[in-house]
Amino acid sequence: MPFTVQLSGFTLGVSILNVDLYGCTGTTSACTGGTINDLTNYFQISGHTNIGRNDLNGRFVVVPDGIKTIKVVPSNLNDGGCVLGTDFNFIRLNTPLTPTPTPTPTATPTPTPTPLPCSFSATIVYGLPITPTPTATGTPTPTPTPTVTSTPTGPTFTPTPTPTVTSTPTSTPTVTPTPTATPIPPDCVTQVTFDVDSGGTVGYINCCGTPVSGFYGIGPQVINDCVDVGTVTGIGATISSITYGNTSCSCVTPTPTPTATGTPITPTPTPTATPVPQELIVYTGNSLNTACTSSTPTTVYHTGALQVGTILYLNSNYTNPVQPITYLKQYDNQVYVVGIESIEDGTVTEIVACPTATPTPTPTPTPGPLTTYTGCGYGSTESSTCFDVNNNRTLYSNCNSLSFGINCIVYVDTFPNPLTGYDFVSINGSVWAINSSTGAITGLATEQC
Repeated sequence: MPFTVQLSGFTLGVSILNVDLYGCTGTTSACTGGTINDLTNYFQISGHTNIGRNDLNGRFVVVPDGIKTIKVVPSNLNDGGCVLGTDFNFIRLNTPLTPTPTPTPTATPTPTPTPLPCSFSATIVYGLPITPTPTATGTPTPTPTPTVTSTPTGPTFTPTPTPTVTSTPTSTPTVTPTPTATPIPPDCVTQVTFDVDSGGTVGYINCCGTPVSGFYGIGPQVINDCVDVGTVTGIGATISSITYGNTSCSCVTPTPTPTATGTPITPTPTPTATPVPQELIVYTGNSLNTACTSSTPTTVYHTGALQVGTILYLNSNYTNPVQPITYLKQYDNQVYVVGIESIEDGTVTEIVACPTATPTPTPTPTPGPLTTYTGCGYGSTESSTCFDVNNNRTLYSNCNSLSFGINCIVYVDTFPNPLTGYDFVSINGSVWAINSSTGAITGLATEQC
C-alpha cells in the first residue's frame, strides 16, 4: 500500500544545488547492490526532480506501492564542482514494503561531521498512509513504526533515522476534489498568418465547411476570414510558419424561410457576414513596365480569394476602389491588372507576369571601371540574403555607391560575369531585387536586414 515519508535533517555540501529522488522495486540486493552510481534498477519518482536545496527539509514524498529503496541523487552531476561517484556519497533509504512491528529503538547520538562540498546527510520521518483506513471503534490504536535502515555510500558518515510513532486516524469523510476544466481551443478563428516560400494557390475551409482558395505571392501573408483550424494548406504554393489566431468565430447560416400555408409570410432577412479585409502589398504603375520596376510599396485590400473578379481597394473600409487602368505587382512578379473594361472600379480583369528581358548576344565589350563592394550577400529570399551577408562576399558593379540603383548590373568578378540565379542581393547597404538572368537591379526589396 502506498505511504508517505517526510524528509528532514539534510546537510548539503555547498556544491550541491538540487537533488532528484529515485525509487527501486527490485529485490533488496538488486536495489542496494552495485556501485554508488548504479541506477540500473531505479526509476525517477514523478514530481520529485530538481528539488532545491532550500526545499528538501520537511518535504513530504508519496512512496508508490512496491518501492523498497529510495535513493537521493544530486541533480547537478559534473556541474558546480561535483563529479559522479567521486566527490559525494549517495544515501540509500531501505524502506520495507510492509512495516514489521518492532520495539521502539533508542536513538544513538551520532557525531555531526563537517560536510564536504559535494556530500550530504539526511533523516526521514515516516508518515501516514495516503488513504486513511477508518476503524469501527474510533479509538486510536498505537502502531509501531517500522525500523528504517539508512545505508549511505561513501567515506564520510552514516545518517541515523528518527523513529516516530503514528496512530490509526478515526474515520473521516473523503473530500472529492472538484475537477479543473481544461481550456478547449477554438474550432474556427478569425485570422491565420503564414509565409509563402514559393508563390501559388493556397486553400482552406471556412467555418461553414466551404472550401476557399486563392493565389498568394512570396512573402508573409494573412487570411482574415472565419477559418476552420488546421485546414490551411498549400495547393500549388509552398507555405510555412502557419499560425492560427486566438479569436474564435462561427459560421453565419441563413434562417430557413417557412413554407407558405395560404397566408403570406414575410421571409426572414438573411444576415450578411461582415467581410474581413485582407492586406496585399504591391508595387503599382499605369503600365506593366512601370509597375514591374517600381520600388515604392503600396497596400491594397480585398476579401476572399485573390483572382480575376476580385475588387481591390485602397482602404480597409472598402470605400476607395483602385481606379483603372492600374497594374499591381507582387513580390514574385505576379501582376494584377485593374483594366478599363472593368464592370466596376477596382475589379481585377487579368493576371499577368512581368516581362523577362531576353539578352541580345553582342560582342564582349571592354569592361569599364567597376566599383568593388564588400560585406555583400545574395539569396532567393530577403531573409536568406540577409543571412548570407555573414559570408562577407565581394561583388562588383558598373555603378558607384552614389549612383547605385535600378538597372545597375551586379557582377561576381571583374571579367565581368553578372550575378545570376538569385532574386535578391545585399549590396551598398541595402537589399535589392535583382533579375536572376541578367544581374540587373529591378527595385528595392520590401524587407531589409
